[in-house]
Amino acid sequence: MHERIHPVSSYSGSVTYADFYDFMNCLQISPCRGWLNTNSTIRDLTAQRVVELNKVLKDIGTKYKYKYPNFTIHFFETPMERAIAYWKKGGGKVWQLIEPSDGFHCNQYAQALLAKELWKDLEKYPEVVGPENANNDLIHKLFGDQGGY
Repeated sequence: MHERIHPVSSYSGSVTYADFYDFMNCLQISPCRGWLNTNSTIRDLTAQRVVELNKVLKDIGTKYKYKYPNFTIHFFETPMERAIAYWKKGGGKVWQLIEPSDGFHCNQYAQALLAKELWKDLEKYPEVVGPENANNDLIHKLFGDQGGY
């Protein structure tokens, strides 16, 4: 995204996401200095911290998986890489999955792909998903096929 034009400059076309990030960091108002930064060292340190924190979450999920009587903890790796691969396989570009307003967060296309991939993971654990609704046939009879919504 760094070299793409930020929407704030869509008319003049002169402000890139990198320029926008630097401006927000200069004013000390960046919502995410670690990622929205042209300094690769800061981004690398942020990525390293993400790996460390994910390891802690995974360790908690393993250590406390069966500790509680009313629920079981599950840890799932982020399906982002799988979602990106699926998008690219269909001819999409990775930047198309990013919210243009901030140049960082996933947009609705990416959210849908992430949900699809996460659902695949969840289906491996029937106790998480739960049983199929016994009234599905009646619901379909009453409301017809509404495209899965």
